[in-house]
Formats: sequence, C-alpha cells, structure tokens
Amino acid sequence: MGVVKAVDTAKGTLTLQHEAIAAIGWPAMTMPFKVASPGLLTHVKVGDKVQFTFHQASAGSTVTAIKVAKS
Repeated sequence: MGVVKAVDTAKGTLTLQHEAIAAIGWPAMTMPFKVASPGLLTHVKVGDKVQFTFHQASAGSTVTAIKVAKS
C-alpha cells in the first residue's frame, strides 16, 4: 500500500510513500518508481491511496501494476 506523492508522465515515473515491505527488508519510505507502461499513470493522481506491484532490479524498481485502493 502507498500514497501517490507525484506523477511525472514525461519521465514515466511516480513517487510513492509506501508502507514497509518486509519481504525485501525495506522500511516505510517515499521514493520514485519507473512504470512498466505509461498507461499506468493515467489511473492515479497525487493523493490517491494505492495498491501496487513492482519488480526490483539493480537498475531501479519498476511498478508493474497499480490501482486505487477502496476505502
């Protein structure tokens, strides 16, 4: 889970403030992610609470799926 803090369609990135991700040892933090497809950015806006899936690689992390969380 996370909150969208910024969307940059020109660079194909979004910044998420996410919860801790215990499976890979990450604490809660705010960080930019690349997106696998520019279309992923059309479904979210700053302030949205989201559920997302990402792929971690040495070159950076890439969001592969994202959807607005139901309240």
